[in-house]
Amino acid sequence: MKIKVLLFFVFWSNLIFSAEDKSEYLWFPSKPNIILLSYQRSGNTWLRYCLEYLTKRPSLCNHLKNKINSPIGNIIGWEIDKSKSCIWKFHHERNLTAFGKSDPSRDLLILLVRNYKECIPRQVKRKANRFNESVFYNLEKAYLSNISVYEKWNPSNRLMIYYEDLILNPYETLKSVLFFIKDSDVLLNEFIQNYLFHKKESLKIYDVYEIPNKTKGDSIIFHSKFVSDAILQKMDRVVMEKYPLFFRKYLHRYLN
Repeated sequence: MKIKVLLFFVFWSNLIFSAEDKSEYLWFPSKPNIILLSYQRSGNTWLRYCLEYLTKRPSLCNHLKNKINSPIGNIIGWEIDKSKSCIWKFHHERNLTAFGKSDPSRDLLILLVRNYKECIPRQVKRKANRFNESVFYNLEKAYLSNISVYEKWNPSNRLMIYYEDLILNPYETLKSVLFFIKDSDVLLNEFIQNYLFHKKESLKIYDVYEIPNKTKGDSIIFHSKFVSDAILQKMDRVVMEKYPLFFRKYLHRYLN
C-alpha cells in the first residue's frame, strides 16, 4: 500500500507545475498579450505546437495544473524565448473571466473553432449518463459562450480560425495567425516541408501523458459518425434558431 501511495505521489508531482514555474512566463500589462481560446478537443494543442515552434513564444494554461498545459517546448525539447509574451490557453469563457487580466482593447484574441458536431460529442463521453443533456449544455454554456467572447472583443484585436482550415490548409492558416500576432513567418516554409514530422512529434505529447487522440489530425469528420442523426439535427436547430447571428456569421459552414 505504501508503494502505491508513493508511486501516486511521484506521478502527480511530475505532472503538476508549481507557481514558481508559471512565474517564469510573463504577462505584460503595458502591451498586447495573446489569448488562445477554444472549446476542448478543437485542436488547441496542435495550434500551440505550431505557434511555439514558429515563434519560440511559450504557451501556457493558467488554470489547468498538468504539464501538457505548460509550454510545449518543455515537453518536446526545443528552446522557447521567455522574454516574449506568452500565448495563454483557455477553453472556457469562465476561465478567461476568472483569470481577470485580459483587456479586449489591448490584447489579441485567437478563437479556434471546430465543428460543434465533432468536438462536443468527443468531449462528452458517449456512454455517460444523460449524454443528450450534456451535449446541449456544452453547446450553449461552453462552445457558444466562447463565440460570445469573440463577438464582444475589439474587432481589430481578434482572429477566428477554423480547425478544418488548420488541418486542410495549414500554410495559409498559420501565415494568417503569424501576421495577426505580428510574428515572423521565416520558419513557415521549413515547417510545412516537414509537416508530417511535426505531426508525429506533436502526438508524442498525448503518448507521454496517456491522453487519447482519436483522429491524430488526419480526419475532420469522425466523432459525429457515432452520434444519432436526431441529435446532430437538433444541434443544428439550436444554433440556427437560438443563435442566428452566430450561425450566419461564423457557423453556417457546419450545416449538413
